[in-house]
Amino acid sequence: LKHAVFLTGIPQEGDYDGGIEPACSGVFGYYRDGSRTEKVAMKSQQIYTADTFGLRTLDEAGKLVIEAVPGIGHHAWVDNVDVFHTYILPHLV
Repeated sequence: LKHAVFLTGIPQEGDYDGGIEPACSGVFGYYRDGSRTEKVAMKSQQIYTADTFGLRTLDEAGKLVIEAVPGIGHHAWVDNVDVFHTYILPHLV
């Protein structure tokens, strides 16, 4: 595996991007157990610290690309050609 890429949009208002909540879950950030407001970043998640599927291993090897892009809603990843060219295409070529 050369690298793994995980992208998500972070909407201007709130944590719902039109597809998932919180929006940062697209890059392994989730709500703290029992909370609907406090988020826990990827590197503090058990899936990362325990390396349950190699996420930490990829990160430590410099093969993990994580990007949360402000102002992009869920559907923009497939509906907006500029978003595709800016954020997705560079990882495909």
